[in-house]
Amino acid sequence: MGTRPRLGVRLNALCIVLVLCTACAGKLPPLDVSEPSMTLASDEAVLWEQAAREHKKLSASLSLLRDPILEDYLNGVAHRLVPPAAHEAGIFPSVSVLINPSLNAFAYPTGGIYVHSGLLARLENEVQLATVLGHEIGHIVYRHAIRYLRQERSKDLWQRVAIVTTPLVLGPLLAPLGVTVSSGVNPAVLLQRPSVEEILRDQALDTSFALATRPSSTGRVDSMISLYTRARPPLALLASVHGYSASLVQEADRFAVEALARAGYEPEAADRTLAHLSGVAKAQAEQEPFWWGQSSLYEARRRWIRSAIEALPPGAPATQGQQPEANLYQQRIRVLMRENAMAELKVGRTEEAIAQLGRALRLQPRDPIALYDLGKAYAAKASDADELRKAVEAYTHAIQIDAEFADAYRELALTYAKLGEPERAGEAKQAYVKLRGDLADFALPNIRAATTREFPAPPVRKD
Repeated sequence: MGTRPRLGVRLNALCIVLVLCTACAGKLPPLDVSEPSMTLASDEAVLWEQAAREHKKLSASLSLLRDPILEDYLNGVAHRLVPPAAHEAGIFPSVSVLINPSLNAFAYPTGGIYVHSGLLARLENEVQLATVLGHEIGHIVYRHAIRYLRQERSKDLWQRVAIVTTPLVLGPLLAPLGVTVSSGVNPAVLLQRPSVEEILRDQALDTSFALATRPSSTGRVDSMISLYTRARPPLALLASVHGYSASLVQEADRFAVEALARAGYEPEAADRTLAHLSGVAKAQAEQEPFWWGQSSLYEARRRWIRSAIEALPPGAPATQGQQPEANLYQQRIRVLMRENAMAELKVGRTEEAIAQLGRALRLQPRDPIALYDLGKAYAAKASDADELRKAVEAYTHAIQIDAEFADAYRELALTYAKLGEPERAGEAKQAYVKLRGDLADFALPNIRAATTREFPAPPVRKD
């Protein structure tokens, strides 16, 4: 007789717990209302502190590209995408670039946005840049970091509730059958839920391990992930590798479309941007470890983007925004392309490196550093003597522009030696030593002459 009332009490208690659990993961208002009295909840404040620590470390990283002109340009585009109300609330994104050839971008809840040079180098114009930045700003404005982690914490609670309450519900029902149901868990475990910070740390550990153990297509240490596997920045790993839930990604993409229209860009360009990036991601799928490089995600995102475009009010594309100069984006990323090309070379993507250096040189043909890097790329390719001749041409052109470019003389000497031209190799070496001093002397390799078709193999030593 007493079993049913007790069971009802238990079920009522369970319902109360589940309702509270759902309420904890309720939707937060966006950061677009200026309220002086607004304060962060303790768990969100912890995330902001963590973001500040990670931002400080990344700001001091050797991977950071320091190009003030590019930084001003990126920040200018980002600020135009922020709604006026968000500006009033103090949201001013700060965009930084990391030299890394992979497709990646992520945002901190405090407003810091990091974009990899590999992603920027593959964008074609400013509206494509605005699409990427708009998506990342959407994560900031809609507070996706804390919302996602609260959702994960809520899921954890549901699992704990199931473990503890299943015996309470099924036990009395199965007891008459002689079946005993026990969870073996102290109900007090419900009061020991992991904090948001603990969930973030655990996910970062799992994600960094998955990154570190992924197979490398080049068989070498993967420089694209070393920054993340060494430092294990939890929020960066969450946003750029693990990724947010589909509903939050959809919200960020919708924000990007609305931001494009508000800033005077063509909203339909957002769909074309994702189509372009999808093709890039597919072409190098085996080497892309980050969220923006996952080609499987783009089909659904393009559907969301098209739906967001259709939902825009009539006349939504703002007419007051001035369309950017067609070639302005390429001009701003010229130095970045040069730096990213060398990062491409390190991961074995020689053809991509040569293509990006070619783009940089079309914008500034008399750039001795780009010419020197182009020579390095051709020398690295070196499938035959023709590639080495192209390297010689690039080094020579760099020296013609800057006669004191010592490293260009050194590489020219080494390349001539590989081609079997000792006299020219000696002349280039002499010029290098004159510029750098006798202590900088180096030995030239003894390699026989190459044909125009085949790169020579080293001579076989006879015993």
